[in-house]
Amino acid sequence: MATPALQELGRRLRTCREEAGFDIAALNERARVSDEALRNFERGEGGIGLAGLTRIASTRWSDLRRTRAGAARWPTAGA
Repeated sequence: MATPALQELGRRLRTCREEAGFDIAALNERARVSDEALRNFERGEGGIGLAGLTRIASTRWSDLRRTRAGAARWPTAGA
């Protein structure tokens, strides 16, 4: 079980991601953290190491763009 601080961090990550309208797959693609690990972390179960947390923290949310289906995706080279 994660510490209360990590549980709060997971809750805040979920809140920010949902408010921005981004799905877990988009964050997974950018931060290279598995969908399952992200879901577990957002539920307060921990499971993401320091490297994964660092990649999530350095993710530039403004780089995401929405597809026609409404899901957020990272731009590809030349897009």
